[in-house]
Amino acid sequence: FRSVSQSRYKRPTPINCSHCGRLFERKNGGREKQCSTACRFWSKVSRAENGCWEWQWSVFKQTGYGQFALDSKTPVNAHRMSWELVNGTIPTGLLVLHKCDNRKCVNPEHLFLGTDKDNMLDKKQKGRTSRYWLGRKMPESILKKRSDSMKKYWTERNRLES
Repeated sequence: FRSVSQSRYKRPTPINCSHCGRLFERKNGGREKQCSTACRFWSKVSRAENGCWEWQWSVFKQTGYGQFALDSKTPVNAHRMSWELVNGTIPTGLLVLHKCDNRKCVNPEHLFLGTDKDNMLDKKQKGRTSRYWLGRKMPESILKKRSDSMKKYWTERNRLES
């Protein structure tokens, strides 16, 4: 018979975190390379020359914002995770907004909290409303074409519903 010290279950060997270098033991024989959620998050960030810290991992296709898997099942916006890691919980009803307008930026100095109204005002001041495209006012011909197509859509939809 084997003694307890000779059992087939070896104690996990501590490894160095690939981000901060701290020694840690992997959980349940896992494959983690980082010692914490924070190190796992920050290891996926690259610091650009313009001051933005760009998210280098997964991105939501529909929005262009960085995506971080919190529990391997729960995706969260990377800029929101950055805010929470540095500043704590985001109060209910507030959004995390970008000063730099770079959706992949997770630099906490480029982020601020605001309401939906603040977001709309910020968007308008920076020329990102539906009447603007790439910072320039859209030509009236395009706006009229959009307006006409929307009128047709709603007229047809109302006709079909009645």
